[in-house]
Amino acid sequence: MQSKVNNIPCFKTIPVLLLALTMTAMAIVISLLASTNSVYAAKASFQLDKLVNIRVEGKTTSAKGIISESEKTLVPLKDTVKAFGGVVTYHAQTHVIIATKGKEKTVYSMSKNIEKDGIQVVAHGGTLGEQYEGRLVKGVLYVETTALADSFGYLIHWNSKSITVDFTTAGLNQVTITPTQLKNSIPNQYTDVNIIYPVLSGLNNEEAQHDINGALQTHSEKYLAAVNQQMQIAGEPHDKDMRYSIQGNYAVTYNQNGVISIVLREHQYMGKAYSGLKQTAMIFTLRDGKVIQLEDILASNAVHLQDLRTFLRLDIKKQGEVKGYTPNKFDALAKNSTAYVNQSYLTNNGFTIFFAPYQVAPGDLGILEFHFNWNQFLAPDSNPFQAYQ
Repeated sequence: MQSKVNNIPCFKTIPVLLLALTMTAMAIVISLLASTNSVYAAKASFQLDKLVNIRVEGKTTSAKGIISESEKTLVPLKDTVKAFGGVVTYHAQTHVIIATKGKEKTVYSMSKNIEKDGIQVVAHGGTLGEQYEGRLVKGVLYVETTALADSFGYLIHWNSKSITVDFTTAGLNQVTITPTQLKNSIPNQYTDVNIIYPVLSGLNNEEAQHDINGALQTHSEKYLAAVNQQMQIAGEPHDKDMRYSIQGNYAVTYNQNGVISIVLREHQYMGKAYSGLKQTAMIFTLRDGKVIQLEDILASNAVHLQDLRTFLRLDIKKQGEVKGYTPNKFDALAKNSTAYVNQSYLTNNGFTIFFAPYQVAPGDLGILEFHFNWNQFLAPDSNPFQAYQ
């Protein structure tokens, strides 16, 4: 069994205002919030005879989802957010749709060619986002279930018999996660800084909570300080109309069984020589606030390092045959070190290993991600989180 592979190219994490420049005409965007009378019709490849029921916290809604050509479940953005208890608004100035629930705010930007490019989703009030599948069907904007669940902190359960997708918070750790903006310490007027990091609250162990929050804030502060040093080398912009940009955002990729996994993504632009995308993952046990590594979780498999190296090399080779590169860089990287194993984050079904641009492949491919399931490494009846619950 092999993993799934994702690429996160740098151009997918760009400021929302730049994305607005690529949006379709205002008349089209306005139709996103409409419910009828659109010029857009469902393509024949949509399984409209197989509508998906939508439940939120066990309560069936009146909204219906669809199955896309790629077999992904898509749900109507406006109606689903409303069922969450949130609100959706359209902002004509930036041509974006904003969904808000409590302190969580997510921006959805539709590309002109939505079938090809999908939806750019930027959560937590940040400026770095992710790409998801999206479709316009009869004037209604449909998005992947994960585009909503990931932003607003829901788990997704699928019932194939009743063709139902259920958004629920049941099973999640009892912790509140609040997006927080890092204080700007850059002392100039030509740099835009928007670094968002998570702050946890509500844990029974306040010391653990303090340690986790301290680690997350310190990471963001160190990143900003490092970029500030680069800025001293780069000097002021040569063009008076040019502005530097330092951005950061996060995603909670796993929040169950006493463990939380958080990915922090950052991007800076100070001219071509000083631009780049960075990704860091942190896994914590909520019981005591300690950092845990993927190797700790896989420890019951005595040969997990060999297994993981084999799977990775196969997938890198397979992808390289299509993209035009070989696994030579990975072989060199893995020859004397296993540090790459802990470039990883948890998912609801397993874990993901990622590599920075240029680390194992050409830099224009961005960050490479390789997804694995627990059953590829652990016994079927094992609980990888038993020690942390």
